[in-house]
Amino acid sequence: MKGKIKMKAETIFFGGPVVTVDRNDRVCGAAAVANGVILAAGTEEEIRRLADENTEFIDLKGRSLIPG
Repeated sequence: MKGKIKMKAETIFFGGPVVTVDRNDRVCGAAAVANGVILAAGTEEEIRRLADENTEFIDLKGRSLIPG
């Protein structure tokens, strides 16, 4: 995860590979989403910092998350 994210996540997906389909084809451990847009992808520890008391957490239970 690069840079500072000021927006809080509405939903955090964790517990499975997050395929970013970015230039480097990174596969991360978690992703944060707000307003239907991926805010950030990174380690679960990094992404959980974007949560607040209203954030929904979705455990992927080993399944992959692919944007699209």
